Amino acid sequence: MKPLLRYSGLIFALTATCMSLGSTSVMAVQTRQRSKTRKGRLYLSWGYNRAAYTPSDIHFTGPNYDFTLHGVTAKDKPTKFSFDSYFNPLNATIPQYESRVSYFISERTSISIGMAHLKYVVVQGQGSNISGFIDSSAATSFAGNYDFDPTTIASDFLRFEHTNGLNYESIEIETLIPLSESSNHSQGLYFTTAVGVGIVTPKSDVTLFSERRSDAIHLAGYGINSKLGLRFEFLNRFFVKGFANLGYLKLPSILTRSGDDGDRASQSFYFVEGSVIAGVALYTF
Repeated sequence: MKPLLRYSGLIFALTATCMSLGSTSVMAVQTRQRSKTRKGRLYLSWGYNRAAYTPSDIHFTGPNYDFTLHGVTAKDKPTKFSFDSYFNPLNATIPQYESRVSYFISERTSISIGMAHLKYVVVQGQGSNISGFIDSSAATSFAGNYDFDPTTIASDFLRFEHTNGLNYESIEIETLIPLSESSNHSQGLYFTTAVGVGIVTPKSDVTLFSERRSDAIHLAGYGINSKLGLRFEFLNRFFVKGFANLGYLKLPSILTRSGDDGDRASQSFYFVEGSVIAGVALYTF
């Protein structure tokens, strides 16, 4: 009995140590398991895009004019590729880009906020039809009343761009559908779908009647969009994703002159955006 009493303290200490190590081991396993789940994770992503737009009617109003150009076509304006243009952090916002912050509310579903920085340029020299009126006090050369008359969009008449840019800021809900996934969930390939709604805050560059009227960033309208894509995850923290984004933008209040002199333009159109982005998990809540 005395030997047992003599070593009882040692036995108790060893037992407590084993229990402590066991508890620590379980917690470590739980932590590792938790780190391999998306639920509660915050991701940051960044990438670049190209875009195409449907023709639109652009309505211009001002103190001495009220006219519409019908079926106007436009294109995007990608920055010529160079390492400095696309990978220098100081120049990262110059090209057409897509940036988002995403939070996973479940293993397969995330909510994100972000912006598609698109660029929209009306094609010069194209034919169009014009309706409405232009008073001689606004532009002598183009004064008249028009009823769907043919015209040409030339630089002395109109240059119209959202190149700084056509900023679509949205909130989206995205779902992942696994196509291939490792047993420990550290890497996998997923089909993605998303829907979103947001606002449009362009900084337009407008020259009307040979007078340049570049405006400030302005809340011009709203939009809706849906996405389909593929997402590849690796190293339990990183991903790359390519997707197509189909959307509709309605812009009832485009500034065409700095200040507030009543000069406005309005338009609506559909767009298709193709993007490739990369992302990283920043934090796990």
